[in-house]
Amino acid sequence: MRRTLVLFLSIFLASSACASGNLQKALDDARIKNKVSAMQMTIIRTDQAPLTLMSGHTMNTANAPAITAATLFQIGSETKSFTAALLLKLELEGKLKLSDSLGQYFPQYKQWNQVTLSQLLHNNSGIPSYSENKSFQNEIFKNRKYIWQPAELIAISAKLPDDFSPGHGWHYSNSNYILAGMVAEKVTHQSLNDLYQHYFLDKSALNLNHTFYLTGAYSNDFIKLMAHGYDENNRDITNDNMSWGGAAGAMVSNSNDLAMWAYSLFHGKVLPENAQKQMMSVVSTKTGLADSAAKEGYGLGIGMRTDKKYGKWWGHEGETLGYHAIFVWFPAYDLTVAILSNGTAPELHDFALSLPGLLGLKPKK
Repeated sequence: MRRTLVLFLSIFLASSACASGNLQKALDDARIKNKVSAMQMTIIRTDQAPLTLMSGHTMNTANAPAITAATLFQIGSETKSFTAALLLKLELEGKLKLSDSLGQYFPQYKQWNQVTLSQLLHNNSGIPSYSENKSFQNEIFKNRKYIWQPAELIAISAKLPDDFSPGHGWHYSNSNYILAGMVAEKVTHQSLNDLYQHYFLDKSALNLNHTFYLTGAYSNDFIKLMAHGYDENNRDITNDNMSWGGAAGAMVSNSNDLAMWAYSLFHGKVLPENAQKQMMSVVSTKTGLADSAAKEGYGLGIGMRTDKKYGKWWGHEGETLGYHAIFVWFPAYDLTVAILSNGTAPELHDFALSLPGLLGLKPKK
């Protein structure tokens, strides 16, 4: 196994990759700097086998077992990319159109009748996020075992003032994706779990064998597969359910699966070309308007930014009460990275963006 790791490192690392000349040390340093007990990272480049590295232990207690490549983490809002891809799949099958209004499916939300499904996925609907409501935040800490239903979450948003009129602004809102999930279930008469399984998680498709959509309590056997999650007060929240995240953030995965998902998504293995272009058509995060020249934009469940050093990159971050996740695709280097942490790692984003430099990569010609 050690010889295999050395071989992979010789492929990926240049002599000037980092001061230590060792990706493992860079990951270890990032974990320590972010004050978390576990980090897992997978790097993928075309025509090369994925490289997965691990650092730390499943719990922040003495004698806890070291994490492995199979250890699971909550991935939070990375779930949104699955939900957006799901609606695109349903559109391809004629079950809905992203130009449809929300009122066609849920007329009871009269104030949002003219919001389109596309605006839900672009986060430019103006629908406020239930998860930003202080009363809701207090409630999930008070009743940690309560199973939230999607309609209950949306009822919170319905009592709040809209952020702006549909299409005339941009604000990241979990409510948009809860509603998108509700639409998917309504038009198919199937559960989200069954839909994710059918379209993306089936072993015969993308081989995402360590990715799960779980809104209920985790079983004890399942928890044994996970790195324990810790909130900002160092409280173990692994036993808390993710029903409050739903289609916006309830998935669990490992870095290999998440990197493979991102790689497949951006390399045309999930959606046909036209649907993939639709997913990568962004609105400005400043104006909410379609803007192909935006330096910072949001597509359907994925974000885009332009970095002075590494050019345009695509990706998404996810945070729950005790986990942090990120996936990034750098087109100029054909590099896909996924990093998972079992705590709210504040500098995870910066570490992910440093990887082209750490790897000593040159832009593709």
